[in-house]
Amino acid sequence: MKIYGFNTPNVHKVVYTAEKLGTRYEYIPVNLLAGEQRKPEHLDRHCWGMVPALEIEGECLVESNAICRHLARIGDSPLYPHHPMAAARVDEMIDMIVLHPGRALGTFFFEEVVKAGFMQQDPDPAALEAAQKQLNDQLPAIDSRLSCHTFLCGDQLTIADTIAVPVFATAQMTSVDLSAFPHLQAWLERAVSRPAWKRTLKVCSEGMPA
Repeated sequence: MKIYGFNTPNVHKVVYTAEKLGTRYEYIPVNLLAGEQRKPEHLDRHCWGMVPALEIEGECLVESNAICRHLARIGDSPLYPHHPMAAARVDEMIDMIVLHPGRALGTFFFEEVVKAGFMQQDPDPAALEAAQKQLNDQLPAIDSRLSCHTFLCGDQLTIADTIAVPVFATAQMTSVDLSAFPHLQAWLERAVSRPAWKRTLKVCSEGMPA
């Protein structure tokens, strides 16, 4: 099993899920800054020339959330429950996080990390203001859920958590302040202090340009 990636949140989702599952894999860096994603061999893995991509048993799979689901399924892991409604609840939470606060957090990451750090452009204040309003509207519900449960879908770790941790961890690289959401902040701090997350960051830093 090979995971092709770069040091980005979507790749972190896949590597972090693999680490929590105890899956054996080979990590192969794809240097986006050098244009390696546009090479024919990578376009054969991902038609849009993006990361992550999973190569397994001669086939390739893309899209980080789909890869995480597949890894949990083939690992026959409780990270993705067998019961249809329990699995649906995990899918529900993944979609809620990724499609809503995840988009706002992605705006902060793009404006303050990608644009400011790599593109040498000033962040767009209007985009950041809109993203902050979205977070203010949506994060109270997530914080309330975590006030009652250890994890996003109850008291059992699931791939909803392994997918959401990298999403929320981007806050630590931006001006996003999670202190108004203490249960969410505590959940995140517990996750990023553990060995699996530290291994994830170490793995994904391999092959990065100096």
